[in-house]
Amino acid sequence: MLKGTKQLRHSVDTRLPITYDILVKLVKALPKVIVGIYNQVLLKAMMSTAYFCFLRIGEIAVKTESEIYRVIQREDIKFERVNGHVSNMTITMKFYKHSNLQSKTLSIARRPENYLCPVKAIEEYLRLQNCPHGPLFRFKCGKPVSGFYFNSSLKSLLNFVGLDTNFYKGHSFRIGAATSAAARGVPLALIQSMGRWKSNAFQHYIRLDNFHT
Repeated sequence: MLKGTKQLRHSVDTRLPITYDILVKLVKALPKVIVGIYNQVLLKAMMSTAYFCFLRIGEIAVKTESEIYRVIQREDIKFERVNGHVSNMTITMKFYKHSNLQSKTLSIARRPENYLCPVKAIEEYLRLQNCPHGPLFRFKCGKPVSGFYFNSSLKSLLNFVGLDTNFYKGHSFRIGAATSAAARGVPLALIQSMGRWKSNAFQHYIRLDNFHT
């Protein structure tokens, strides 16, 4: 009984959601924490996209050089235009958890009034790095962004804005996206579809008690 109780205690997920307001703080901290305009623009695009598209960090940052094909590729990004202006962006997800080799296309409307609009952030990033093939997110030298770099940069930003890195992790963007959607009244079935969850396990990510953080 004691052993079972101990295992249950360790299984509790203590990660907190990165909400829109927290994301604003992180992005505004970029010039003060991250060296170089390029890396600042890069990380803004990565964080904004991770939040608004319910992404896992492993879908935008590589773990090993042999798995660069598993992250979102440049050719997976398409822009739709109306009267010559970008109105929408689509991301074709070819590899994600439980994908079973079936791709899924995400559609994100461009919102010029939104400070964190992922479409604007990606546009700004691609003006600096527009390699037509391979991983979408790259360093200026062309090397794919690693999960280690993203997570270590996130940790530095969290420390700067005064948030506990024991509770805020890379997956907090995905948790925050689900929590924020639920707080806005988005139906659970739609949240499940947006986050590409296979089961109802996603409901454990909805943490309205922590939404004020």
